[in-house]
Amino acid sequence: MNKLLILIIGLFVISPVIGMDLITKEDSVLFGKAISAGIDYDKKMIQENKISHNNPIHMILKKLSRNFDASKRDLTTFIKKHSLQYRLNEYTKIDSSSLMQLALKQVYYDKNGYTDEIRKYVIKTRGLFAQLELQKKQPSFRLFVFGGTRLEFMLDNQHYPVNEAAFNDYVAWAIYTYILAGK
Repeated sequence: MNKLLILIIGLFVISPVIGMDLITKEDSVLFGKAISAGIDYDKKMIQENKISHNNPIHMILKKLSRNFDASKRDLTTFIKKHSLQYRLNEYTKIDSSSLMQLALKQVYYDKNGYTDEIRKYVIKTRGLFAQLELQKKQPSFRLFVFGGTRLEFMLDNQHYPVNEAAFNDYVAWAIYTYILAGK
């Protein structure tokens, strides 16, 4: 029984470390769709004069789209090409927090049929911790408030830096949040 518990918890803790092995073609498609939807939304907000075409989040998304296209829209290739693995690995520390360990144990021990709800909680909590991790690296990053809108997020982050390190930090956060946090 203890070996099984260690194996299951190990999968939750180790899987993000080896995240590239877990990334599927479907994940690449999902990530590409998220990029496209973001750009479409940004264009609409620019046309409505709600954000500037120089908004840092919009500029990062446009650059991400170009770089993702140059990687043939393959997420694993993109991560390797832009040396993002070590940045993604930093997010694996999230699962070592006491709160996450408790949540992950509850997934294993659930006998009342709440596994799906607990998994949603795990994903949401990983996402929040990931934002805090990005904010540690880039102090000007402002958290996406639950229930907030993309427009509010973009306006809150209008002072996010657009240098290469900030770009890579943001992209690693996005990959973790949209793909790996749910694995």
